[in-house]
Amino acid sequence: MRSGRLISTVMVAGLVVAGLAYVFLSGGRTVSGFDVASLPGHGSADAPVTVVVVEDFRCASCQTFHTDVVAELLRGHVAAGRVQLRFAVLPAVRKDSLDLATLALLYSRYHGLPFATVSARLFEADSPRIDLARADLVLAEQFGPIDPGRRPALEVAARTHLKEGGRYLVGRDVDRVPSVLVGEVLLFAPGRDIVFREIERALAQATGDAEQ
Repeated sequence: MRSGRLISTVMVAGLVVAGLAYVFLSGGRTVSGFDVASLPGHGSADAPVTVVVVEDFRCASCQTFHTDVVAELLRGHVAAGRVQLRFAVLPAVRKDSLDLATLALLYSRYHGLPFATVSARLFEADSPRIDLARADLVLAEQFGPIDPGRRPALEVAARTHLKEGGRYLVGRDVDRVPSVLVGEVLLFAPGRDIVFREIERALAQATGDAEQ
């Protein structure tokens, strides 16, 4: 009887260790209850997998990640309807990170543009190094100006939304950029292969659940 209990205990311990090894070796952590409903989205709401990208426009690593990995996701899984992307901004690099993020959300909301479109333009304009006045001019030239009379109230609303989102992210242990949430697995500064591997795993799981 004791031998049976010992074997069961060892098996359970082995499964726990294997699970932890998978999560940490893949660069991920399990995150529960992350509400993405209020985050700017891109792609079909019916997509079986939701991926949350957490970035800071002042982060050079985020610039590279967005240009390479996010762009590939948009062309592939998102365009095919398999993945919906949601974007969260965590101002973590410079004091004016929140100002630049507010600018991006402001133009996205005012012109009814996907946040991914505005983000791509900012990163393309070298957002880690561009000053705020120049960034504003770049977005105005690309997408059109914003009514000066409406701008102050819209800026306050955008900034408030970003601050609430930032506190929520930190409360969920998302404190570094770039980060990616694939379902409930949190990946810190992941490489392209890790992101796509997690997405394929999530898609396989979603497909299997749908068939049952």
